[in-house]
Amino acid sequence: MIRYRAVPSRGVFCRLTCPEPVPDGEQCRGYHNLYEAIHDGFKPCPVCQPELCEDRIVLGLEVSPLVNHAVELINDGFLNGNTVADLAGRLHVSERHLRRIFLQDLGFSPTWLASCHRVIFAKRLLLETTMLITDVVYASGFGSQRQFNQVFQEVYNIEPRTLRRNGMPKGAADILYIDYEDGLDYGACLQELAARAIRGVMKISGSTIIRTFRINGFTGHATVFDEPEKKRLCVEITAKNRNCYLAVYHKIRRMFDIGLDEERVKRMLGPESFGGYLKEHPVPRLLLWFEPVECLHYCVLRQELSHEDAMEKLSRYADTAGDRYRNGVPGADRIYPEEVRMDPKACAQAGISSQVQKILDQLASLMEHNKAALAYNQTYSDFRKSLLHRTGMSEPAINYLAVFGLGMTNAYSYGTDWIESLNLEQWEEYRSYAALIYEQMKQDKRVE
Repeated sequence: MIRYRAVPSRGVFCRLTCPEPVPDGEQCRGYHNLYEAIHDGFKPCPVCQPELCEDRIVLGLEVSPLVNHAVELINDGFLNGNTVADLAGRLHVSERHLRRIFLQDLGFSPTWLASCHRVIFAKRLLLETTMLITDVVYASGFGSQRQFNQVFQEVYNIEPRTLRRNGMPKGAADILYIDYEDGLDYGACLQELAARAIRGVMKISGSTIIRTFRINGFTGHATVFDEPEKKRLCVEITAKNRNCYLAVYHKIRRMFDIGLDEERVKRMLGPESFGGYLKEHPVPRLLLWFEPVECLHYCVLRQELSHEDAMEKLSRYADTAGDRYRNGVPGADRIYPEEVRMDPKACAQAGISSQVQKILDQLASLMEHNKAALAYNQTYSDFRKSLLHRTGMSEPAINYLAVFGLGMTNAYSYGTDWIESLNLEQWEEYRSYAALIYEQMKQDKRVE
């Protein structure tokens, strides 16, 4: 699907909804993702700023599970301090093979993609914080000021200092700010996220979230709170290495579905759908788990347990198998294990069944052989096909993982009467939101 247009006469690429008019008779080029446009030499449009509208690397292309998995790791900053050889080793392939598949599927290298991803995040830091430029360099994952300046100049055709002079920083150093839309109900989001909070890993106290993490080998915790008068979330990150800032920032955005284009969703679903429900109510937020692996473990546990029992098992597992986080606060002192496979001894102590472990072993094996990936950049049908009948995961579990673990907005395809009656195929791009609306209507007792 074409998501961007490039205007050769201006040398920029824009969102399709950019208000800047295209010159009469201009032949625009279409692109599936912003990286293709940048690679072809186009600069991001200064009017619609298309690169700041996404909080992850979105390809818009069908590529191999290997590339999907690699891109997901790059998205979380794996190459901020690691080499492509390290990335290939993590994916159980040779470096040469990984580079070849990237060029074949995308037309550019893993290193180039990572550099673009970093520099876009750096622009956010320059515009939205008073962080020193030297600190922005390392917080965005660059190894040196020289490398940062070079990539920034290539992508934006200006120096970072020029952008900082022209921008209006909005807060204190070392606090990241996430502007949000009018429709965000922070309190309601906290209630839902609290139901998923693994004890010792995430603590919600009042209106503050404290979340521990391990990202690319570095541990830390993030403190999130709301500034409703300024319509922004504040994220304070405590970690020894700033290379984790990029990943944490984007994970928090996705937890709250920041960037939701509510008007587009309403337009695509139709204002008259659901009995006119969307005329009076905002679109429900698609709130993600902080880490897909945690969501995966929950999904498999839920196949045999209630929600409360599944969360209790996850908390016990984190306490037994997770590393102690010594820089945390009371109630947030564990790091949840990163591995898809669960540790058998810890499972025995937590009371997790052998069937759950077997299913996770099957999925881990598929991922190690690059036949499946916990990655956003794939169609739901491909993701479903890679797991269904190959693992013991049920269709509802696969669907939940796709939606709340990976953020796929076109999921919810398993056969239930109400799905079929709603004819969600007509809303393929936003099936997940349509299903969330229906669930909200059920809670409001508008439907049976």
